[in-house]
Amino acid sequence: MLLDERSHEAFHGTFETLTVALLAIGVTLSLVCCSRQPEAARHTVAEYGADPALRREQFARCANDPGALGNTPDCVNVRQATVLEGNKSVRDLPPVRLPAPARPRE
Repeated sequence: MLLDERSHEAFHGTFETLTVALLAIGVTLSLVCCSRQPEAARHTVAEYGADPALRREQFARCANDPGALGNTPDCVNVRQATVLEGNKSVRDLPPVRLPAPARPRE
């Protein structure tokens, strides 16, 4: 009879542990599945690149409130468009004429 009681206690303890683990997994899955989906960007990088006024306006909004807007899809897109447009303007600059290197003294 003593063996049966020990087996029953061990089974009961394992069952409680399993129940708690399954409950924790269920709560975690519920939170993950029901969390808010990220909002979609209103404009793409290409759209911001093609419209300088729109790009400047959105960039100013993002720069004015980086804590709330900094990582939103539109702010990410407008920053990327600004970087790409900035790179284009650098490519359009005339070449830099550097002076010839000085000759070493003998």
